[in-house]
Amino acid sequence: MKLSSAVRNWRGNLDESVRRSWKRFVKAFREEYCKVNTPNSEYYYTTFQRKSETPREFYYILNKIAGKADIDVTIQPEIQVASAAALTEEPELGIWNGVPDHRTS
Repeated sequence: MKLSSAVRNWRGNLDESVRRSWKRFVKAFREEYCKVNTPNSEYYYTTFQRKSETPREFYYILNKIAGKADIDVTIQPEIQVASAAALTEEPELGIWNGVPDHRTS
């Protein structure tokens, strides 16, 4: 099999460990040349959390995609407080959620 000069140059710039391992070489080749041409904005709205990802990992990945797609994901403070309150398991117990609790005064 004859490789084009661009692929030969790319292969020559790989680490030796990648060139010697077929599995690593195939992975590197796919990452470089077999990219999906999905627009970043579409990728942002269609991506989902994998079972192996924690919510925090998914949040960081989603923010990274949003940055590439020029999507503003900043949250207004009042929405952020409401979201934090929604995430607490038992907000009725007066757990601090950023809003003063009328029962504690």
